[in-house]
Amino acid sequence: EAFIVIHHCHAAAAARKEAPSHLLMFEAHFGFVEVATAVLPGLQRLEQVYKAAGVDCPLVSVTRIREPLAYYLSFFKWGVGFRQKKEPRQFGHNFTQWASRVPNLQSAIMVKGMMAMPAEYNGGFSKAARKVGSRAGVTFEQVEGMLDQFSLVGTVERFDETLLLTADLAGLPLLRYKRNTPKNKGGFKDSKTDICPDMEACRQHIRRVAPIDYQMYDKYATLFESRLQALGSDFARRVVELKSEIAAAQPLWLRAPRKQTICRYHPETSVSVPDLQLENLRCPVHVRPSLCQSVYARRLFECPWQYVPNSSLSDHLGCWRPSSGFNR
Repeated sequence: EAFIVIHHCHAAAAARKEAPSHLLMFEAHFGFVEVATAVLPGLQRLEQVYKAAGVDCPLVSVTRIREPLAYYLSFFKWGVGFRQKKEPRQFGHNFTQWASRVPNLQSAIMVKGMMAMPAEYNGGFSKAARKVGSRAGVTFEQVEGMLDQFSLVGTVERFDETLLLTADLAGLPLLRYKRNTPKNKGGFKDSKTDICPDMEACRQHIRRVAPIDYQMYDKYATLFESRLQALGSDFARRVVELKSEIAAAQPLWLRAPRKQTICRYHPETSVSVPDLQLENLRCPVHVRPSLCQSVYARRLFECPWQYVPNSSLSDHLGCWRPSSGFNR
């Protein structure tokens, strides 16, 4: 429904030869609506609406890839390790046994997000998909067809560089974040060395069971490094400055009066607040102004370094509001 409304609104804007006056950003998590077959094609059709009207409205799509062994270890720690301890027959007796049941894990999930479900909850892919190179598995051509559509393919290892380049492409308003180590499911606490006492042996095993993952990483990580090199010393300087700002922000997260890991939106207001009456809003969505009303009612936005005591929770206008859209 949201995509239908978005397409309707943008088609109307394009017909008026207007560029959108807002930034729309969302994360495409894995789910029954697949990115490759539904989300990306839908966004590309939306982009064509503006191109056909001669209106500049860029679509910026970004994803990250990760060193294959690190990806397998992270996935295992997050959702498989505790299940394996309970049901070793289904999930394997150790990390490498489980990994053998989910060949080319990262590239399979990249092409079809719902492949994460059997990998985590069933202990492996179908028997047909487990054989490396089988027709039921992923191909490198599918991976290329997917990743070549993105504006930017960064790497987890170059997290901040990817973030800054994304900001340059899309205009992200806030770049400082909290470094966060989430708790693994089921209380699983084994370390990487507990999981893989011989890390090099694990690496060689993943190379055998995930050749397409390595092919994907080798190609796109190399392309990303080349892109960073082409940006030169000025971009490198900005990365250093960003890392310094992020490091300086970490103690502020710890001192936040309310436990938080992201900059928060506070839903203390409602659409009944006088400032949110439709006549007081500058709403770019002409056909559905109530959408703006609903969104602005939840725009109370605060990061720890912006906190002022006795302001944000007692005064509904006490938080910093980025481009709130009010006339006054």
